[in-house]
Amino acid sequence: MILPKKFPSQVESFDFLPLIKSESDGRMRVRLLALQSLKEGKKIMDICSYFKVNRDRIRIWANKFLEHGIDGLKELSGRGRKPKISIEEKKEVAKFIEERSRSNKGGRVFGEDVVKFIYDNFKQSYSLSSVYDIIHDLNFAWITSRSIHPKCNKEAQEEFKKNLAKGRSSSS
Repeated sequence: MILPKKFPSQVESFDFLPLIKSESDGRMRVRLLALQSLKEGKKIMDICSYFKVNRDRIRIWANKFLEHGIDGLKELSGRGRKPKISIEEKKEVAKFIEERSRSNKGGRVFGEDVVKFIYDNFKQSYSLSSVYDIIHDLNFAWITSRSIHPKCNKEAQEEFKKNLAKGRSSSS
């Protein structure tokens, strides 16, 4: 589809500048800047030269915006491999990690545990490094201490603390 000589009225009245200022994704910001430049009447070849993109790419961005609005710019096809599990399934993985880390069996979660959980529940095979990427995306950190050892004796620990405190008070 070739762009019209002039953008339709809904685009002419659309204000890209606040979106450009608030956008944190660099790729999206470039798309918005290119559309703002088109709206201002700049030539496609000048915009291509400035942003170092192909003119077909700018036409695709403009047409996606005309068809779907801002959301059309966010969901451009061809941006890498699609995930094997959905966002909802990732939330289940996060829930599994939370529950497992708080369990009374030591609170340790290994990458292999998450690989097995994903396969058992969603029938998707992931490598260990891919699982660590998912875990990172879910904002979990692996470098943590184990909260409670599964074989700990709380009474013995409290007795040790009392004896340690008595020893400090008697030596001072």
